[in-house]
Amino acid sequence: MWSEKIPQARLWAWIFAAMTAPAAYLAGRSGWPGYGLAALVCLLLAWGVTALGHMPGKWLACLQFLWLALTVGELAKWLTPCWPTAEGSPLLSLSLLTLAAVAVSQGAAKTSRAGSILFWFLAGLFALVLGAGAKDLRGEYLAPSWDLPPMEIVAIFLLPAAAVFLPREKSAGSPLALAAIGAFGFACGVWTLGILSAGVARQEVLPFYTFSKSLSLFGVAERFEALVSAGLTMGFFALYSFLLAAAGYLAECVRPGWGGGGTILCGALAAFWFLLSLALPEGVLSIGTLLLLVLAPLVPWRKNLKKTEKSA
Repeated sequence: MWSEKIPQARLWAWIFAAMTAPAAYLAGRSGWPGYGLAALVCLLLAWGVTALGHMPGKWLACLQFLWLALTVGELAKWLTPCWPTAEGSPLLSLSLLTLAAVAVSQGAAKTSRAGSILFWFLAGLFALVLGAGAKDLRGEYLAPSWDLPPMEIVAIFLLPAAAVFLPREKSAGSPLALAAIGAFGFACGVWTLGILSAGVARQEVLPFYTFSKSLSLFGVAERFEALVSAGLTMGFFALYSFLLAAAGYLAECVRPGWGGGGTILCGALAAFWFLLSLALPEGVLSIGTLLLLVLAPLVPWRKNLKKTEKSA
């Protein structure tokens, strides 16, 4: 169950689905040049990790496991603004975390099938939303602005690096998938700014949702915000399940047979952090993700540990 390899195409379809929600969530929070450049650099780093990264030793795996739980707990807060009518209720986030943890507890290979199916739904849904908004883009709203993007962009676009912890088939498919993720995030940013304007977008909690409320198709007003809320929910489910799956395999790295329980534990820790409603200092999520999910996997810890044991 925990040793079954995930086909490359299915894995990256799952990761694309997982990245749609946070990419749309961050759209419009800074000028499109900075957003696009930050996303590009981070995705290149993530690609390097998936191509060259190593599984960690036990102690490092424990730290990475805890970091993934903290990350999922932080991202659980992002679901709340997607449903304004819920009036800040934590039940939706807790329900989605529970569903994701239970689904992944049987192994990532099974959950990746659901993630790859979500890919097709989300690709069609967001293509419809962006297509409906294309006619409303205003060039004067898209003047380049080189303000610094929010630090969360670094953490989000480094998350595909967590694929290094999953048992997967090796192939050259990931660069194309990462390029598609970057293009999607860039399009969301451009559409949000090009329709709302930078001034309006930065006053909104979730600018992408706000821009979807003004859309129409063939001149007929539609409830696109309901579609966007549903799409963001599906995307966050894919994201939570992907990160919890990575945590499960880190638990397997610590001790074989711990994968299922580790997934449930990670989900429970994430829910606990979410309920505490504590806020991390700005930049901490990005710095921790860079250190533990990007730099640490590039060091062959297990090989170094074996050499140390032999020399001792």
